Amino acid sequence: MKRLFLSLVLIPVFNLAIGQTKWDKSSTTALEDDCISFLSKSYKNLDDNQKETIAICFSKEIKSKYPSKEDYDNLSEREGARIKNTYILQCAKTSLGIELKAPEVKVEEKPNKENLIGHWEDEESDFYLNPDGGVSITFHDDNSHEKGTWNITGDILSLHIPRKLLGAKDKEYQIFNFQKDQFLYQSQKTMKNQTVKRIN
Repeated sequence: MKRLFLSLVLIPVFNLAIGQTKWDKSSTTALEDDCISFLSKSYKNLDDNQKETIAICFSKEIKSKYPSKEDYDNLSEREGARIKNTYILQCAKTSLGIELKAPEVKVEEKPNKENLIGHWEDEESDFYLNPDGGVSITFHDDNSHEKGTWNITGDILSLHIPRKLLGAKDKEYQIFNFQKDQFLYQSQKTMKNQTVKRIN
């Protein structure tokens, strides 16, 4: 009898502990702000009032479909992006009577030698990754130059720069979010992230 009483008391408590987290004022505001940020990047022709109207509608739709914030947060990146686009287009139409076109989604690719060849620029320098495996770098601050070789293994871009006095300098960068016209990389020595853009 005692065991039955404990289980009747503990089961509801346990369910509350693992229960779904509900949306509150703070998380709703964050959801709306994220929507406005997305609209600002993808639909520059919208004014602030239009963005806010769409964002409020969007948050209502998301909270209706996902009463648990946890369920929404656990969506995959691809599924989250698809749902965001769907409800933003729907809200623009129902709230404002505006037909928005889905923004062009840049497809992430795997970095390889073929699509890395070319002229690139980051915050500190611009550089050529040549088809023959050579690399030439010009630094923005003092216009100095370096030459060497480059290679890509998986998502690691390796640079080998021979120097006369101090010996060779080797650099390694891990590449993230690679697209044909830009990517993000992280120095494996300093762990600094930089955005790299293709120069046509």
